[in-house]
Amino acid sequence: MTVLSKLDLHVNFIRASVGFNSLIEDWNKLLFANASFLHPFLTHEWLNTWYDHLEDNDSVYIAAVSDSLGVIYGLACVHIIDDTAYLGGDGSTTDYKGIVTSPSYANLVWRALIRAIGELKVKQYSFDLIPEDSFLCRSLVEALDQEGVYFEQKEVVVAPRLELASSFDDYLMSLSRKDRHELRRKRRKAFAAGLRVEVYAGDLLESGLQDFFKLMGKSSKDKEAFLTEPRKQFLTDVCARMYRSGLVRLAFGCIDYTPVASTLSFNFGDKLYLYNSGYEPEYAEASVGIALISEEIRSAITMGKKVFDFLRGNETYKYRLGAKDVHLVEFRFSM
Repeated sequence: MTVLSKLDLHVNFIRASVGFNSLIEDWNKLLFANASFLHPFLTHEWLNTWYDHLEDNDSVYIAAVSDSLGVIYGLACVHIIDDTAYLGGDGSTTDYKGIVTSPSYANLVWRALIRAIGELKVKQYSFDLIPEDSFLCRSLVEALDQEGVYFEQKEVVVAPRLELASSFDDYLMSLSRKDRHELRRKRRKAFAAGLRVEVYAGDLLESGLQDFFKLMGKSSKDKEAFLTEPRKQFLTDVCARMYRSGLVRLAFGCIDYTPVASTLSFNFGDKLYLYNSGYEPEYAEASVGIALISEEIRSAITMGKKVFDFLRGNETYKYRLGAKDVHLVEFRFSM
């Protein structure tokens, strides 16, 4: 089904069972051209894996927004549940949502999408987990205003983010005196205990993920509850796909060759995204978890990243490491 908007953009809705395969080249071209503005939860690998693990996936569409010459300016994964349209991704595993487009055309793409989705017999729209400071959020607000649509916008959760300095020493100096002292003390304790950092790759990735799940589950009851078998299988599958594109970083802090802390991060654009972490409780006194995360901040700086994104959750340690809140918002409206 193709809908022609008044903005001269065509919105072609393709069943996801076909769309993910047929649009992979266009998807990656548009996504990576705008990687500094977008995020890893919009990658083809992430959303296609989410779709593959979805039990009832007949109502998932890929919306391709193009001009009369077939040039694609936007792509969106749209999930219709009853009479409500959602952006693709499971909120329990997907930290951010959005659409794949560029800052220059986002307004036009949103307007075309909003109009066209209504042709799918949708009455309500619920677009959530959009970073409030992003061009996707600003352009959606503009598009809704221009379309004369009344909408509700509310903050749903925070995602602390660290703007990186040019060196690790400069980063340390950017912290408050108290936080800098505490981090240095914890790092000394961890490295005095023999901590060393290893990054797993290649054939070690799958077995490394199992070690990561063990450490993650041990580190808190909430994380243990999160790690259901379906979620572990999803993360295993999505990391395998994303690793082939160079997007996964799995790091361990080891003592005497035994993993005692671990981080799973996504390397995307000019940011390193800390997806989750875990540690061995018996080594908590040695501060191995914080020491490893601080080493990942050092690695991000060395890699030339501009931002270390802690993603969702207001855990205290994120702020002590210098992060500042970014609010994620939800838009609700009807047409």
